[in-house]
Amino acid sequence: MAHEELPACPGWELAKVRTPRDYKTRLRKRFIDSASDTHSADVSSVFFGHADVEDIQYGKAPPEGTKPDPLNIEKFLRHFASHHLDNANAYNAAKHGLAVTAGNASMKLGDGSVLRQDGDAITFLECVYKNRQTASMAEDHHLGAVGRFLGFRPDWLPTDRAALGCGSRPLSRKPSGEDQAV
Repeated sequence: MAHEELPACPGWELAKVRTPRDYKTRLRKRFIDSASDTHSADVSSVFFGHADVEDIQYGKAPPEGTKPDPLNIEKFLRHFASHHLDNANAYNAAKHGLAVTAGNASMKLGDGSVLRQDGDAITFLECVYKNRQTASMAEDHHLGAVGRFLGFRPDWLPTDRAALGCGSRPLSRKPSGEDQAV
């Protein structure tokens, strides 16, 4: 968002957004609510230096099927914007140092045949709000208490995909010496 108008100092453009609500509104408007093909020229300008990828002059023609694709980059940007908006609590917990720990977490319903989740996760402190309509004896041992409660919540990390910028191998539970250097 900060780079799309090609300002002299992109960081200042983003710093003008003063509240988290305004930032999330701009992020949602740009990456979630708008059509993906409406920003091709902006994406091309930021990532390739040309508003139209057809204007790029190559010293040597790129291999077949490797031409720059602004729509592909737009898909990545939308994915990360969606992830950022959906996981704001984990991001804020890490940013503010609210009891973030990394490790293995596990949960299951019954014997695990209906619902089971385990693996690499970060666990963080989260504030949960309950009102009279959502509080019930079944979900809270405080006999349907209402108000604000603090609890730890795990956020599982996908182990089937490599983290961008962190090497080409997926995350693993027991990294080898080679993985630790990445």
